[in-house]
Amino acid sequence: MEQYTIQLIEDLEKIAQKPLECPDYTLLFPDHPALKHGLDYIVAWECAPDISFQNGFGIIHEAFPPVEQLTEVQAQRINQAILKLWEVNNLFAKLPEKLPSQLILYRELRNMWQKGTFRLLPDGNTEIDFCHYVEGSCPWGIDFCTCKDEDWYNEEDDMNMEDNDPSTLPF
Repeated sequence: MEQYTIQLIEDLEKIAQKPLECPDYTLLFPDHPALKHGLDYIVAWECAPDISFQNGFGIIHEAFPPVEQLTEVQAQRINQAILKLWEVNNLFAKLPEKLPSQLILYRELRNMWQKGTFRLLPDGNTEIDFCHYVEGSCPWGIDFCTCKDEDWYNEEDDMNMEDNDPSTLPF
């Protein structure tokens, strides 16, 4: 697995050398009403397509080995390569300062690569959030969850909410 890990990291580093180019959404959508008011960034926010990580970076999610096949050190090296690739493309993972393990972070990055999307925005940064804002479903575990420490989170309604059905609205 070590040789495969090295090759995967090299592939990620190679892709990171050429950041994705953000299209000029004002040219693609010249009739957008925000342009009349000089709000070019609104055009990008509203019109930028969702891009899967697989399509955006050209590495299928199956290229990332299951977490059970990696050591903590291998996971850490892959994590660093993924986060660097995202950073050069103005994508930033919102992570707690302290993580339970590199293997858990790898699991979440791998899941995001498989199921997540991002948008390329001009002169902007896209934050990739892993939190569901429900205490019982925190991917980092309750001891490492940082959203539970926010003032807004400790309200009575939020503490009792369960994430059983994400399509259900809380009101």
